[in-house]
Amino acid sequence: MLFRSPASPLKLTPTNTQASGQGYGLVRLATRTGCGVMQNQNVERGIDIPDYEHYDYRAEWRDRSIEDRVERELIKKLLRRGQNCLELGGGFGRITPELEHYFLNPVMVDYSPTMLQEASTRIRKAMLLRSDIRTLPFRDDSFDFVLAIRVLHHVENMQSLIREIVRVSRDGGWVIFGVPHPRLGLYKGVRGGQRVLLGRWNHIAYVRSMAEYSDPMLALVERRGCGIFDNRVGRRLRRLSMLSKIDILSSRAWILKSELFLKYRVEKRR
Repeated sequence: MLFRSPASPLKLTPTNTQASGQGYGLVRLATRTGCGVMQNQNVERGIDIPDYEHYDYRAEWRDRSIEDRVERELIKKLLRRGQNCLELGGGFGRITPELEHYFLNPVMVDYSPTMLQEASTRIRKAMLLRSDIRTLPFRDDSFDFVLAIRVLHHVENMQSLIREIVRVSRDGGWVIFGVPHPRLGLYKGVRGGQRVLLGRWNHIAYVRSMAEYSDPMLALVERRGCGIFDNRVGRRLRRLSMLSKIDILSSRAWILKSELFLKYRVEKRR
């Protein structure tokens, strides 16, 4: 059972799922909304949560098919098959369908009802939950894999979130962070520790060093990078699939890439 008790859990099979006999332990911390989406009853809006109800995040990826393809392929290279997987800030479900092939019980959490309703049209079996990712309603040691892709740099108290990620991860499990390169990413030229306001939808980003994306209980085991065609050239040539293959094959040269993927092993007993 993934969720924190009390007793008498309900069983949830998402309404848009092809029934497989698998359910999720659910307690009163969560309630059903539309489209098979669950909601944490303790949801409260934080000042640094972007307004995705008036912003089409999916449109941000409309001309970035090369970057989208590369990121999904890199994530698959870093995954290991398991039972329970948690994706944080999954938005409209760009990555979530890939996780359904690797895990028996994938769960995606996001704050935006609009994004979750969009995601519900893309998934087959993943459970969708509306919650503030900084206060997750899951039991300790629940997940074999936790992913936070393009999320951490939008959270002010990032270390608190990373501790929460470690809490819900099982010892010996895995964590993947997708973060901007401190020097070559979207915020290049901005000093570390600075806060950047992006657009008019409260999209706040915090510029951080690579060392800050860590925790004493996380051991870094692999780094990959991508993004050499996440620019005007790549958008114009997005139909050339060869470009995505070039970016994937050179992903170990992460130090030259604008977007980084950091894979950690959870070591709670060290």
